[in-house]
Order: sequence, then structure tokens, then C-alpha cells
Amino acid sequence: MAKKELDRFEVNPKKDIKIKTKLTLLTAGSIIIVATFVTAISLFMFEKVYISEVNDGLGYTSMGMTQTMESKIDLLSGFASTVAGNKFIKNAIEESDYSAIKSFIASMNADIKFKILAVTDRNGVVLPNGGYGVSGGTNLSSSSAVSQALHGSTVSVYESIDSVEFGVVFARPIMESGILLGSVVCVYDLSDGNFTNLIKKCYNVECTVFNGIVRSSTTIAGAKGTKLDNEAIISKVLRGGGTYIGKNTINGGNYYSLYQPLKDEDGSIKGMIFMAKSVNTVSHIKTSVLAVTMPVIIIVSLIFIISAYVFVNWLMWRIANVTNFLKELESGDADLTKRCKLFIRDEIGFLIIHFDLFLDKMQSIIKELKDSKDELSNAGSNLSESTENTTGAISRIITNIEGVSSQIANQGVSVNQTTDAVSEVISTINALNS
Repeated sequence: MAKKELDRFEVNPKKDIKIKTKLTLLTAGSIIIVATFVTAISLFMFEKVYISEVNDGLGYTSMGMTQTMESKIDLLSGFASTVAGNKFIKNAIEESDYSAIKSFIASMNADIKFKILAVTDRNGVVLPNGGYGVSGGTNLSSSSAVSQALHGSTVSVYESIDSVEFGVVFARPIMESGILLGSVVCVYDLSDGNFTNLIKKCYNVECTVFNGIVRSSTTIAGAKGTKLDNEAIISKVLRGGGTYIGKNTINGGNYYSLYQPLKDEDGSIKGMIFMAKSVNTVSHIKTSVLAVTMPVIIIVSLIFIISAYVFVNWLMWRIANVTNFLKELESGDADLTKRCKLFIRDEIGFLIIHFDLFLDKMQSIIKELKDSKDELSNAGSNLSESTENTTGAISRIITNIEGVSSQIANQGVSVNQTTDAVSEVISTINALNS
């Protein structure tokens, strides 16, 4: 679309915003927009990279947690094997002499510190003085692990037992010459917070142990005992046995989380382990980054804006130099011998150079016009003199013509008189003829 041309001679014309103001505002706006855009992109990329690293980190944490859990189970297995194979324990059961079992179990558990360590009879009842963390006479046969041990199997099961809300229960039968004497039960409590705190300390993540969908132990304040209500996680982990990685909200807090199932040896799923990084960490890092970068961005932007203003002001001064020069040419006698001052050979400098060349050409043209004017003046003078001579000659011609005209008039009178005389002669001849 063609831009409408303005009337140069308009009365009280509306003035546009000064170029200096436009350039300064444009530069300042561009700097602010670029700084904001770069900051936003940087924070976005940081968050993206951070989330990717968090996801990778959660994967490594998951492997570390699995190894930790397996080491605990291996420890339970080794300890139970030691107890079940000890002749002292077997003799005590066979002879029903339980007085020394308590000290033996206490000494064995001194370094391990299991939540429950017990020796049961063939009915699953804890022997007198045969339990640590559980009273003698307590019937543990309802435990899946104990029940299987009393049938001759060595198993580890995730379940609740006695005072332990949720933990790893390892049970091993005590056999002598193929005869079942009882069982050894070792329990590592996953609900007392020790395991979750260990994972948090080692891997710097939030950790939760689920008994089904109930948070049995967690490092998230106020979340213990609450239930998971995310159907997608329940379906994928508890029902499908898969691992879930994604964003989740817990007690109003947002987390990048990983859920993986807790499976018994037979593959049945009893619970989940949750590990996560809080989104607040990202927000905190963003805030810290902004707290450092924003003053720097503001200072750098101000430096660029001030530099841009100084540059634009200098540029406008050079343009004003050309404008003032043109004003001088416009007013007064329009002295074409003047030339605009040249400071730098850039675009404005070349404009001045070419304008000066134009003035040189115009000065040459004016000089030629002046010379032509002088020649025309001389020719005019000569023409005037010739005209005067011609006028004199014409005046003389006119005088001669007037003399001839007078003579012709006199001749006309003479002819008239002659005509009258001839008429009289003719009349006389006619009369004589008669």
C-alpha cells in the first residue's frame, strides 16, 4: 500500500515523533525484549534439562534402592540361615530349654537391629524368651511367610506382622534330620521411617513406602497414612506391575516422581516404592538464577540503552549539521560556495559528499547561466540599437510614403481636372459635330 504524500505547505502541520526518540525507544524495547526472551528460553531449557536429569536420576535412584532392598533381604536370609542352622537353637527347642535363647538372640541382633527376630515352634507360636521385638507366646502363623516356612519353604514376603505395619518378613524352617522343629522369623520394618530416611539421605530424594495404596512410611510431611488416589499410577504399578515416571501432586505439592512395585518372590504385588524430586526445587533454582541474572540483565540493558542513546544523539547531531547547512542555503543569498562539514566517511558522510558535488554542479550551472545572461544582455543591447536604426529608417520610409501619397493626391486632382477638360472637349466636339 502506497504511503500518502504530505503537503509541504500545510498550515499548522501535525509533527511526528522525533527520530531520536523513535530510535531510542526501539533500541531500548529491543534490548528488553531480547533479554526477556533469552532469560525465558534459558529458564525453559534449564527446567527441561533439569527434568530430564531428574528422571534419569530417579532411574539410578530406583536401581540403588532396589540394591539396598535386596541387600536387606540377603542380610535377613543370611541371618535366618545362621539361626536356623545353629545347634544350640535346635537343642534348646528339642529339650524345651528356652532360658538361654533370649541372650543368644539378643547377641545375634545387636549388630543387625531387626525390628523382629523370633524363633517359633512348629505351630508358629513364638517360644518363651525366643523373641526380640515380639513377646513369647505370640502366634505368628497368620503370617504368609511363617505359614510357608512351617510347610518347609524359605520365603521373603512384604506384609504386616504383629507390631510391624509393613515390612519385609523373611521366614526359614528349622529342620533336624528332616523333622520340622519350628521356624526363624526376621522382619525388616519399612514403616518406621528408617528405610525412607536412608534413601533420602543417600540419594537426596523424597521416598515413600506404600502398603497397597496406603502411605505406610514417607519423608513427605503430613502424608503418612494417606492413600494414593491417582488411578493411572494404581493401574500401571499395583495392577500392571510396571514402573510409573511422571509428575504427581501430593498434599498440594508437585513432584517429579517414580513409582515401582514391591513384589514377593511369587510375583504378587504387595505395595510400591515412591521416589521423587519436588518441583519446588526447580522453582527455588529459578528464583536463585533470576536473583543473580536479573540485576546483571538490568545493568547490561541500561548500559546498552545509554550507549544507544548516546549513539543516536550523536547521529542526530550529524543530521542536524546537514539540516542547519540546508537552512543556511535556504535563507539569505543562498551562497553556493559554502560546503557542509564532513566528519566521518559513512552513509551520512557520503550524503554530504554527494550533496557537495551537486552544489559544485549547480554552481557551475549558475555560472553558465550568468555568462549566458551577460551574452544575452549584450545581444539585447545590440538588438535595441539595431531596432532604433530600423525605426529611423522606417520613419524615413513613412515620410517618403507620405510625400508620394501627397503627390498621388495632387496627380489625382490633375487627372480630375483633365477629365473635366476632356469632357468639355468632347462636348465641344459633339457640338461641332452637330
